[in-house]
Amino acid sequence: WRLQRQNAVKVFTNNRFRHYCTDVFAKHLEETVETLELASSSGEEVDMQQLFSDFTMRGIFTIGMGCELDKDQVRFSNCFDIANELATKRLIKPWYRFLGWFMSSEKELARAV
Repeated sequence: WRLQRQNAVKVFTNNRFRHYCTDVFAKHLEETVETLELASSSGEEVDMQQLFSDFTMRGIFTIGMGCELDKDQVRFSNCFDIANELATKRLIKPWYRFLGWFMSSEKELARAV
């Protein structure tokens, strides 16, 4: 374990991680800018909240999972949004712990996750 940890510490430094994150987000930023330029040249409307949400989701997914999240894979993004919304609602419904088996939102959360 010590040998593995010593090797991992050399690989996962703050500086390397910061550079990796910068490279990932720079790449996704270029894709986002291209999308905006294409929409601008065609006069198409763009949902900026969705665009920035996709930008963030793709960047975080790439950093966390080590692979790209395709723009066409909206299922993951939709499930993530549903799970985030329902988990937030738990904050205002503390009784979910006792009635979770009865609440439809808990079943929906389990399906999304």
